[in-house]
Amino acid sequence: MSAQIVHANKIEGQCTCGAVRYRVQDNMAAFKLCYCSFCQKASGSAHVTNAFTTPEQIEWLDGQDKLATFDVPNSQVRRVFCRVCGTTLPF
Repeated sequence: MSAQIVHANKIEGQCTCGAVRYRVQDNMAAFKLCYCSFCQKASGSAHVTNAFTTPEQIEWLDGQDKLATFDVPNSQVRRVFCRVCGTTLPF
C-alpha cells in the first residue's frame, strides 16, 4: 500500500495496482504492533504495525467497488483488500 502525507492532517494512499484510492484523516487513536498468528500469516512477517482510526476518517476517492473483506471466524479481525491486486487497505 502506497501512502503519502498531502496535508498536515491527511494521508492519501492507493493499492498497488491503483484501482483503489483513499484519504485518511490523520487522527490515529493508536499505533500497535501485533504478533498474532493471523497478522503473521497476512503479512508474511513476525509482526504488523497497525494504526487505529474510525471508519468516518476514511474517504474513498476511487475504486470502492473493488473492495473486498474477510472476517476471521470467531474473531474481531477483519481484512479489507483490493479485489484486483490483493493489497491490504484501511478499514
